[in-house]
Amino acid sequence: MLRGKIISLMMVVSVALVGGMLSTSELFAQKITISMLWEYSGQRNTVIDGYIKDYQEENPTISIKSIPFTGEPADYITKVLTSIAAGTPPDIFTTGDNTLYKYSAAGLLSPAPSDLAKLVEEGTVEELREAIVWEMTAGGKITYGVPWIADWVAMWINIDMFKEAGLPGAPASWEKLIDYAQKLTKYDVRQNITRSGISLRLSGATSGIMDKFYSFLSAAGGDIYDENYTKTVFNSAAGVEAAQLYLDLLYKYKVDAIGNPNDAGAFAQGLTAMFERGPWVRGYLQENAPDLNYEVAPVPDHKVKAKNLAWIDAVVVTRASEYQQQAWDFVRYLLRPENRIKLLVAVGVPPLLENVTPLFPKEEYKKYIEPFLREETAKPAHLEKDYEIRTIAGKYLEKIFYRTIEVKEGLDLAAEEANKVLTRSR
Repeated sequence: MLRGKIISLMMVVSVALVGGMLSTSELFAQKITISMLWEYSGQRNTVIDGYIKDYQEENPTISIKSIPFTGEPADYITKVLTSIAAGTPPDIFTTGDNTLYKYSAAGLLSPAPSDLAKLVEEGTVEELREAIVWEMTAGGKITYGVPWIADWVAMWINIDMFKEAGLPGAPASWEKLIDYAQKLTKYDVRQNITRSGISLRLSGATSGIMDKFYSFLSAAGGDIYDENYTKTVFNSAAGVEAAQLYLDLLYKYKVDAIGNPNDAGAFAQGLTAMFERGPWVRGYLQENAPDLNYEVAPVPDHKVKAKNLAWIDAVVVTRASEYQQQAWDFVRYLLRPENRIKLLVAVGVPPLLENVTPLFPKEEYKKYIEPFLREETAKPAHLEKDYEIRTIAGKYLEKIFYRTIEVKEGLDLAAEEANKVLTRSR
């Protein structure tokens, strides 16, 4: 009987091998495919391709399918939800703009294994631990994701321009911001700006306009929502004061102008002396202006210390995945310190895990990372319509900055429209 079973098994193996259907290893350990959907960027793509290649060499029975996505944040969310609804969910995906809570509330996520939950609770950087735990647990008690990358703003300043103007360093207050920006601005004979003292976020994705404006709103003592998230309050006296600062910089002091070269591109080309953006700028400058002499500093304070909206992206596993255990194993591989550091240095973002911090080059960490960690971050709003509300606020801020509407009127109209959205979403 046993001899007959052995012969039968040998015949199956022989047929499979001769027919070219399966290799010996595939016959006894069927290869599986784990898919990972993530928001694309040039630097990330190279690093992630490297992760996948190395992981597959270590784990020959597993194939990782990378699904990079290019597009708007709202379109990315739609991509995730439609793929799950269609029965073709990614095994792993990254969240963006603090949206993990949406997926967890819909029951779409696999709870993280206990070792990764412990890593979130105890192994994240102390300065951001509260915000990270809040985001990875969706404000609850179950951990659904692990931190991937984070983004919030700081001031980027051109050191050579500051030295040329006789300035000691980055402005720490609004008063110094105004003074320094005037001393740094250059004009042609017709008084057109040839180099702005500061590049303000005035247009583009309107949620982004609000996100950058928030730092100044908070420094004036304001916020987007009231304490219980029942209504928006950015049309307060603090909101008016912050918006007026922008207008003064544009039209009174004339240190920036509508239509001027702006953002990281202007900074890289030496067309602005300072601007407010996230840590991703580090990677951009390494690629586009490697010899630029610059540093990073906290956003200027005013009546209180400025806060920043911290966008903490997570890596999660879908509940619908057939291979949850294997998917979490690949996530563990991504979190190995020697792997994490490759992504963080390439993209230029701060570490979120303590075990990665020692791997940063010391000089780079002190110059480009510590300033971000010294800043105060605001706890994300876990509201279904938060993105839409910030988009509405930014839409009206743009009108204010272009002077097509008065400050108070614009903020009041924005708050009215946003509060209707907030009320309907309850």
